[in-house]
Amino acid sequence: GLLLSSSGDQDLADLNPSLTPNSVQTIQDLVVGVLLAVCRLGHALRCQAMTKKIIKSIQSLPLSGGEDPEILYQDILLTAGTLATFLTTQRHFVHTDTSGRLHYDPKFIIFEFMIGFILRKQQYELVRKFMSAAENGKSLCHQMIMGAGKTTVVAPLLALAFADGDRLVTQVVPGALLDMSRGVMRAAFAAVTIKSVYTFTFERRTRTTPELYNKLIRARDKRAVVCSTPTAVKS
Repeated sequence: GLLLSSSGDQDLADLNPSLTPNSVQTIQDLVVGVLLAVCRLGHALRCQAMTKKIIKSIQSLPLSGGEDPEILYQDILLTAGTLATFLTTQRHFVHTDTSGRLHYDPKFIIFEFMIGFILRKQQYELVRKFMSAAENGKSLCHQMIMGAGKTTVVAPLLALAFADGDRLVTQVVPGALLDMSRGVMRAAFAAVTIKSVYTFTFERRTRTTPELYNKLIRARDKRAVVCSTPTAVKS
């Protein structure tokens, strides 16, 4: 939480007044180092599992019996290609300036720790594009293919970035995907960084009341996420 706070240094100093500014910075650097190491360890373990799978497939290839060797061969190629991609994965949100100092946005580090995966370059660049558009007061629309991480990565990361107490974050999805999308959002914010996830339902015959308005205001103030459908929003 302190890494996401704009006053994290002061908040930590208030918790322990005996800390010096250098101590506060050292603590935050150590926390960041642990988050990066844990995420990288999970990534290494996935690479290890894929390597074991490839070795096992190669060893069983001559003994496949009735199974088509071509199918095993294609499976080995697919897994090997995925492994090669994983082994060359880089972190794209850490940049080095001319003096050699590292710069990064803590939100990306915390989110990687939350989901246990390293962000893809396309995912990071897309989220940065949305964040830049929001900072400049512009809207943005982007189309993504299936499996690119719309629901599991981009949407929760944007919620983490934009739900700051000043803006109400609303995720609008087709009715058939509401339960799944809401479940993914709740799972993402069930630990580490905890956020409430609400559902907004509305029909043309629904009465607008101060209570409904106040619920949305409280959701905004609590940095919560509101999930809804196009039908409810249009109504």
